[in-house]
Amino acid sequence: MKIHVERADRIEFKNPLPSSIDGEIKGRIHNVSETGCKVNAGSWVKVNSTVHRIAISSEQEEISVGGQIVRARMIPEEHGSVYELGIRFQQDDPALAHLQDWLQRIQQEQLNQVHH
Repeated sequence: MKIHVERADRIEFKNPLPSSIDGEIKGRIHNVSETGCKVNAGSWVKVNSTVHRIAISSEQEEISVGGQIVRARMIPEEHGSVYELGIRFQQDDPALAHLQDWLQRIQQEQLNQVHH
């Protein structure tokens, strides 16, 4: 039986945003929502591992929030492999409110670009 997981609306990035996991593993965020994100990283991280800080860097700011690896798979690429990591944010992390504000600003910017 497959469990259906309700997901929040995701923001996709044409140019993935730089990120780091616990300051050690560099990656690029391909999409993000209020509940989590998808990161392509150069290193494997075990599913169910706790992420103390995922740092998301944008042109305006850097946001750090805690989470947990909920999905990981290797993706073969031309120049080696990359690891696609699904991260669920810790819903009790005080930094989550800052992330939610940032997401609302990005959504508004995207709407403004569509209407201009």
